[in-house]
Amino acid sequence: RGRARGAVDDKTSLEYLGKHVLAGHVTATTALQLSLEYCGKSSFSVRHNEAKYALLAEQVAVEAYNHFKDRWMTVLKNAEPDHTGQTIKQPRLGSFEVDLLWSDLSNTPVRTRLHSKLGARTFPNPLAMIAALAEVLNGQNAEVFDPPAANS
Repeated sequence: RGRARGAVDDKTSLEYLGKHVLAGHVTATTALQLSLEYCGKSSFSVRHNEAKYALLAEQVAVEAYNHFKDRWMTVLKNAEPDHTGQTIKQPRLGSFEVDLLWSDLSNTPVRTRLHSKLGARTFPNPLAMIAALAEVLNGQNAEVFDPPAANS
């Protein structure tokens, strides 16, 4: 399930991001990166379908672009760079992880977890997930995002 309420001190939570939005530390000009780690590997399972992961990643990217046209946001698909610019993200089998990467006032990198298929064992609902992020970034809602499973 989702995170428990009161997780505002958990730097990976939407509540922590919402706190920084409401304090004015994260604004429309803050550089954001939406990091998608998704499985693109073949599996011996007859139920595993790599195309489903790629399609879902594209749906998340489209929703992000539609919701955040006025923000400085980059979508990273299986390509998260380190401080030298080298790609370090190697997708894990069965993964569909969605994180928002941003920096706090002290320029410390922060990773806000939006979805973990490895943890939740379900695929995300792209529209609901991005809409919840948009609410938080617009200062409307810093509540827990705990969507129903979609496409599971």
